[in-house]
Amino acid sequence: MTQEQAAELRMGLESVMSDVSNATKDWMPMKEMLRQAQRQLSNAPAKFDDFLIEEYQAFLEYLYDNNFTLLGYREYKFIEKKGKLVSETVDERSFGLLRDEHMPVYLNDARQCLSEPQQKLRRGQPPLTIAKVNRRSTVHRRVPMDAIAVKLFAKDGSVTGEMLFVGLFTSVTYS
Repeated sequence: MTQEQAAELRMGLESVMSDVSNATKDWMPMKEMLRQAQRQLSNAPAKFDDFLIEEYQAFLEYLYDNNFTLLGYREYKFIEKKGKLVSETVDERSFGLLRDEHMPVYLNDARQCLSEPQQKLRRGQPPLTIAKVNRRSTVHRRVPMDAIAVKLFAKDGSVTGEMLFVGLFTSVTYS
C-alpha cells in the first residue's frame, strides 16, 4: 500500500468513525424530533383528511418504536429569495449525519441543492413523504438512505418548512 492509499484509507475511516459518533450522540434528540413531527401533523390544513393524518402519525409512532435507524435530521424553512423559492436550513436543527448544515442531502450531478422547480414540487407534496436519497449511508449498511419528510404548517395552512429524517428502515420493516 502506498502512502497516498494509506492516507486516503485513514481519512475514510476517520470520516466513518465521526459519522457513527454523530449518529449515536444525536440519537435521542432525533427521536424527540420524531415526536415533535408526530404532534406537528395536527397542524395540517383541513384539506387533508383526518384519517390520513392519523395514519401518518401512526407511521411515525412505528418509526419511533425502533423500526427506523435514525442517522440524521435536518429542519428546513421555505422562503422566497429574489423571487425564487428556496429552502434554508434552520440553525442548530441538524443532527447526526446531517450535522454539517452546509452539506446538501439531495444531490444532483453538479453536487448542488435542488433546483427551484424541484423545491416547488417538494413544498407541494403531501404532509408526509417517504423517499430514497442519493447519498449512501456510512453507518450500519452502505446503501442509499431512506428519507422521511414531514411538512411544517403555518396557522393559515400554508407550508412553511419541512422536518427531514434520514436513516434506514430495519429488517423487520422490510419483512
